Amino acid sequence: MRTSILSNDKRETLFRYLINHPKEPLKVRLLATELGVAPSFVSIFLKSLRKEGLVKGDSLDPGSPELRSWKILLNIQAITPSLSKFARMLGAKGIGLYGSCSDGTDTPESDLDLWVKINIPPPDIVIAKGKALLREATGREISVFIVTKERIISLQKTDPSLYCSLSHSFHLWGEMLDQSG
Repeated sequence: MRTSILSNDKRETLFRYLINHPKEPLKVRLLATELGVAPSFVSIFLKSLRKEGLVKGDSLDPGSPELRSWKILLNIQAITPSLSKFARMLGAKGIGLYGSCSDGTDTPESDLDLWVKINIPPPDIVIAKGKALLREATGREISVFIVTKERIISLQKTDPSLYCSLSHSFHLWGEMLDQSG
């Protein structure tokens, strides 16, 4: 099952729908009608999710480590196609994902938090255009935290909690946060 959740477009559509509607009850006919698929398909898929421990009661189990892992994968998958263009726009040396989207505790309303390692911060308009590119690709609001070498050193001393969050993030592109370059 682990590899079959996203094994075809119908499964992926259903799984994404369930993740993006976490408070809706898992009702076979309702889901089938909403997504235009056969009730038998929904029923079999939900049984598989239950068997894997991703469902608790009448909804997905937000406490399941496996569900959180799937959410992280889907978050990264959504942003990856636009990442290189975003990096070029900002002149980035490295990019990482932190916050709720990096630990699978995000909700559909959560923004996507990125740190962007850079030598010289770009103008605000360039950052805004980069955020718009990623917002279009992911359907989420984007928060960009610009870090320079000097800011990383400063954060270690002035805000160790934020520094720890950034340094334990998902590295997505280019240099690591603490990598000299």
